[in-house]
Amino acid sequence: MKIKSFTLVELLVVIAIIAILMALMLPALKGAKDSAKTVMCMGNLKQMGAGMLNYSLDWDGAFPTRLHGTGLFVNFWFYQLCLATTDEYKGNGRDPILLCPARTEISGPRIGTYTWVDYRVCGYLCQDYHYVTEMQDPSNTLYLGETSANMDACSVSNIDWLRHYKKANFLFIDGHTQLVRMGEHSSYKWY
Repeated sequence: MKIKSFTLVELLVVIAIIAILMALMLPALKGAKDSAKTVMCMGNLKQMGAGMLNYSLDWDGAFPTRLHGTGLFVNFWFYQLCLATTDEYKGNGRDPILLCPARTEISGPRIGTYTWVDYRVCGYLCQDYHYVTEMQDPSNTLYLGETSANMDACSVSNIDWLRHYKKANFLFIDGHTQLVRMGEHSSYKWY
């Protein structure tokens, strides 16, 4: 009995079909990976929202301020949120909740009074003590948003819209996170 084997032409046709299928699947896989990074970024903001609420419970309803403490023991707002969220602060850009997984800038981490790596807190909420009870519309008031590594200003115009394809993740005062399209941010309050 003779065993039938594949011919060279049949083998090349099968390889060509597999190559075509791979070429069709790669863009879909990249889209799934980008969506996963967006969801991870929202998770980071959600954790910081929990830290903000934990902090406000410990400090009679006050939000973390830009600087907390005196002398050598001054802590930035992101340090306060890390401690309220994970009970530790690693520093130097090693805290995963402070890093957006979709970030592509090469410039590296940068400390500023309002910015640490990838997120920005609204400057007016950080400058003096403000309280949760002051917020008139917490579900429409922005608390944290994504920022470029080189930006230190606290205005919505400095949000990094390129990281998630003309969208950015925001944390609101009430603790929910939302992916907002560029141009739709003006319908929300920046306290």
